[in-house]
Amino acid sequence: MASVITSPPLTLPADRFYRTALFFLVLTSTLAIVTTGKLDPVTTTLAASAIIYKGFRWWRGYPAELRQTLATRLVVATSSFSPSTSCSFRATS
Repeated sequence: MASVITSPPLTLPADRFYRTALFFLVLTSTLAIVTTGKLDPVTTTLAASAIIYKGFRWWRGYPAELRQTLATRLVVATSSFSPSTSCSFRATS
């Protein structure tokens, strides 16, 4: 009986650099928007905490992405707070 040896997936050398650069790009853009002071306190807190959470998970070695089911639930939940974007056009006369 032959045993199967699994090896971890190979990553390219530039993959770590790419993920680091992308994280700091998103961090810089989020900080630039938050520090303008034109966002409401809830959005400021949520944006900063999301970046900190993603960075903490990345630093600890966990995948930084959300599970698909959680992401879908968040999209459905936030769509109830967004203004209605239905096709209601007013006739101008």
